[in-house]
Amino acid sequence: MKNHLLWAIETLKKQGYDLNADPALVQQAPWSEVTRFSTPHENFYLKKTPSALLLEIEVIQTLKKDFHISVPTIIANNPEEHCFLMNDAGIPLRAFFKEGLNADIFTKTLENYANFQSISANNLPRFFDIGVPDWRLAKLPFLYQELVNQETVLQQFGLTNEEINQCQDLSEHFQNICEKLGAYNIPNTFGHCDFHDNNVLIHPETHQTTMIDLGEVVVTHPFFSLLNMLNHVKESCNLTLQQVDELQQQALKPWLKLESLSNMQTMMTLIQQCWLIHAILGIYRLMLCVDPIEFSNIACKNHFATKLRTWINLSR
Repeated sequence: MKNHLLWAIETLKKQGYDLNADPALVQQAPWSEVTRFSTPHENFYLKKTPSALLLEIEVIQTLKKDFHISVPTIIANNPEEHCFLMNDAGIPLRAFFKEGLNADIFTKTLENYANFQSISANNLPRFFDIGVPDWRLAKLPFLYQELVNQETVLQQFGLTNEEINQCQDLSEHFQNICEKLGAYNIPNTFGHCDFHDNNVLIHPETHQTTMIDLGEVVVTHPFFSLLNMLNHVKESCNLTLQQVDELQQQALKPWLKLESLSNMQTMMTLIQQCWLIHAILGIYRLMLCVDPIEFSNIACKNHFATKLRTWINLSR
């Protein structure tokens, strides 16, 4: 048995928990391995990540202590093995909504997230201090330029030289979108790059929600993660465009103290134009964190090229 699993079992035993089943692998990816440990009283989860994503521990502790956000409770961590143990916090929203979206619970989840983001805007140094990457609007064009200049990497992902040149030619276009977004009054905030209905857990009885998978966080514009969530829920709950629009209007309400609804709807249109680049930067970040050979064999490789091609087509 691997060292991190042995450590988890020993740690649970020291805290008075005996397993009633073998450890069960529930997620396996180059950037995240999650194992469930069942005891007679409750389940615990062990998460192992590359060292570059181990900032998740400090992110969780900061969100819980400084912002009182509902995040996983870490009962122990092992920096040498790049892993930490957490209490069970429920089931994913996606599973909870399997029979249909509960709009009240969903909009409340988005409202709580937006309220936290609003508060985080005045505390950005706290996140930079623990290593959260800077993806503010003024920085994003430089990150994009850095990415599209990695010609060898893009070729490995299957892009042609012509497509790479097209991506490079779109640098000014991307910068213009970021500048337009920056002209409004919505600030840069804490942002979860993979904020979706599988990364929010809910207690089936109390309906308490908990945000998870907090290694892929940045400081950026708050509407990127909002659009990501809406896109995922639209697909998983088979929503109509009208339903998504209604959910979006509800989700924007916490920001009305800073901008008009009309202006925010315009901003969401701009976000839709460049959201793919934000997602691509997230994939690229994962690639830099993990073994290149492992990464080249997974589906994200195809997503990367597909998203860039879609960006090219939409920008014509």
